[in-house]
Amino acid sequence: MIESRNLYRIQSGLTKGNKTIPIKTIEKDYVLSWILIGIAMSGMQDVMSFKGGTALKKVYFHDYRFSEDLDFTLLNSLSIDDITGMLESVYSIVLDASNIKLILSSKEIYANGYAFFINFSGPLGADITRGEIKIDFTINEKLINRPVVKTLLREYDEYTDMPEGDKLKVYPLAEIFIEKYISILDKSRNEPRDIYDLWYLVSNECVEIAFLGRGIKEKGMYKGLKNFDIIEMLDRKENNYNKLWDARLSNHMINLPYFNKVYRELKKYLKPLNKLIMA
Repeated sequence: MIESRNLYRIQSGLTKGNKTIPIKTIEKDYVLSWILIGIAMSGMQDVMSFKGGTALKKVYFHDYRFSEDLDFTLLNSLSIDDITGMLESVYSIVLDASNIKLILSSKEIYANGYAFFINFSGPLGADITRGEIKIDFTINEKLINRPVVKTLLREYDEYTDMPEGDKLKVYPLAEIFIEKYISILDKSRNEPRDIYDLWYLVSNECVEIAFLGRGIKEKGMYKGLKNFDIIEMLDRKENNYNKLWDARLSNHMINLPYFNKVYRELKKYLKPLNKLIMA
């Protein structure tokens, strides 16, 4: 395990003026990386695919926004007890390799997956019950694009104890885009990170969105969606996104863009795709 001063060194490098990243967020990022390494080393990576915003940071863009959870889609039929046993081996690998202790706090079964809540004790030395990471496993999911094998990034030189070269199956960027798009179409979901992630992918030309309409329709229909008008849904959710923007994202990045800029640009980028989907 690295010393706490390494975390503070990272924090110092991320500080601009009076804006910084909370030290506990950086500690959690470090522990997330070790859990992913443990998963890669355990062989557990063969039965699932890494996805979501954390995958963007840990596999694709080393300077991406911080995240606090891990999300996977199961590629094989596995029970919650199967996953519990597999995670036990991950805890042992991580403890042996890094001296980070992980213990299961609780687990839940929900409509289409499992949620595990893992306590940890990291470099800051807090009691193990004070730190918690959530790991979600989706059971049944329609994949438009097959998972790809990618090497985990070591985002900071200060993570000196981490091995390099471990690989995981992960959603390709097009699949992450489609899933984020579908999340916005979900009436009950109001997560600002969804529109930030979509905006980042399209504004940096990471995906060719003109070719994703069929996949969005196919995946959305699989999930039972009736309304595919994302412009209408963005307008409907605008106030909620705006209210939650700073509260949900300001601790996860230094240069958080203004909500109005992201919202306006995202609508502009998505209008041609929305027109194709709605035709």
